[in-house]
Amino acid sequence: MLLRKRPHGERWLAILKLGTELNEGKMPESLSEGFLAKAVAVRDLSPDTVTAYALAYAAAFHRHSDTEAAQSLEVCLQFSGSAAPAIREALMCDAGVFQARKRKRIDLAEQWLASIPQTTQRPGLHARVQAAILEAQGDNQGALSKLDEVEKAILTLPNQAQRDLSLRFLRRWQSDLRGR
Repeated sequence: MLLRKRPHGERWLAILKLGTELNEGKMPESLSEGFLAKAVAVRDLSPDTVTAYALAYAAAFHRHSDTEAAQSLEVCLQFSGSAAPAIREALMCDAGVFQARKRKRIDLAEQWLASIPQTTQRPGLHARVQAAILEAQGDNQGALSKLDEVEKAILTLPNQAQRDLSLRFLRRWQSDLRGR
């Protein structure tokens, strides 16, 4: 791939590098802009497109670049048919959280929540959207209570790196809510 399809190979290497940055403790808003640009330089019907734009979405979301975050999430959703079911479920959750937290569109967040299967491959997705909806409604205590459910679900994840990353994001959200 690196020799025959250079842009695809560069995207793949950029995704690996960005994943390494996250696993080493870098927060999404601090991810390398150069690697993000290489990651999103190619759009095709592969899971790599979804992964690249999910990373771009996370970076923009945490930089509070809401328009850019919305655009990246839209690309993720557009190409999500090539992703594994667990990824599609997580994207639906992200869409619900985005609509509630960033757009204050509780109606759309509730629609995304309803679209998430009752039983998901990754625990805690429903509670994340519910927490975002409660936050958008001004019920920070209720949101924190839902985030406690999310934390319990995260602690069941078998992959240590995924668990640590998820807990870092959760702690930030909890801190945001407590600071208000």
